[in-house]
Amino acid sequence: MALSGTLSDLGIVDLVQFPGTGKKTGELVIAGLDDEARLFYDQGGLKHVVCGDHSGLDALVELVSWEEGEFEFRLGSTCDEASMEIDLHRALMLALKTRDERREEARKQAEEAQKIAMNHHPPAAPPVAERVTQPPPAMEDLQMTEILSAAVAHFPYIEYAAIFHKNGSKICIWTPETVDEQVYNRIISGVANVFGTHPRKELQKVYLTDNLGTCLGSAVGENYLLFLAAGDDSSLGVISIAAAKICTAISGASE
Repeated sequence: MALSGTLSDLGIVDLVQFPGTGKKTGELVIAGLDDEARLFYDQGGLKHVVCGDHSGLDALVELVSWEEGEFEFRLGSTCDEASMEIDLHRALMLALKTRDERREEARKQAEEAQKIAMNHHPPAAPPVAERVTQPPPAMEDLQMTEILSAAVAHFPYIEYAAIFHKNGSKICIWTPETVDEQVYNRIISGVANVFGTHPRKELQKVYLTDNLGTCLGSAVGENYLLFLAAGDDSSLGVISIAAAKICTAISGASE
């Protein structure tokens, strides 16, 4: 009998430990947003892990970051390969530790990129009386574009991305193909207007959906907004996750 569900029903760490708790033998197949992972258990012991191009502990490190996907446990399914040499609990603890270290390293790299960008094009603080109405210094330089491009590259379903000031002035854009700039300029203007006229403070996100897909505006700090557009096959949850990760990558360069 196969057990199936989604990662919203059972978190990834609990899911990976489930066969071990029941000392089960079988194959756990997890279909994520961009890859598929396969984990083989022998009487509850994790024997072999494959995730995309990764295997063993490296594959488990990739897997423990997953937040969305569907899974199925195929009881009795076996595999001749063996890539795990430590017990399930220790493997999970090491994978989580490695994941956190990589995230910290990525955060430090983003901070370093922000310092390089600011040194390349240092902003001059406007007079106090003008800080509310005047946009921050222009940052449409190569470093800012590279930061946005590197962050968006992890999400192949993103069709258009832009950083702009809350007054609607665009700072930099990213898109893998030719798009109708006039259409996106009008959408961005509308999103900026919503943030500017919202009667309650600290509006965080604005979603727009139509027959062509989903657009999202997300606050980045006090002055900036991230705009993303994705095709009609992308859910609100997927684009929201992408926005959160991209905002984290660019927030240092946007303050």
